[in-house]
Amino acid sequence: ALGMVGTLEIGYSNMAFNVCPIQTPYSSPSDDLSTLESKVIVVHGSPDTVVPGELVESVTKLAIADQWAPTGMLSFYDDGEGHMVLIDYPHVFGEIYRKALEEQVLA
Repeated sequence: ALGMVGTLEIGYSNMAFNVCPIQTPYSSPSDDLSTLESKVIVVHGSPDTVVPGELVESVTKLAIADQWAPTGMLSFYDDGEGHMVLIDYPHVFGEIYRKALEEQVLA
């Protein structure tokens, strides 16, 4: 039952919060990224076994290359940890987020 709840939540999440122009099994394409007015920093871990890091990195890099968002408004950082870095390794997340802020916002 727990696995089904997780699947339903993921499905709802994808339907409610899709921000990319890609059709998914759960959602219609969206042009929300094209209207960004603040920078978005995507932080994800390559060893994540729940949501594969290479998938998140690939989609983020595709979004940057295909200009789904205004130039310079979207960036990706690999935190090098698993799925729950903010909870399991808050110091690692803090270091990555500080680096991202320094490079993307304060530069």
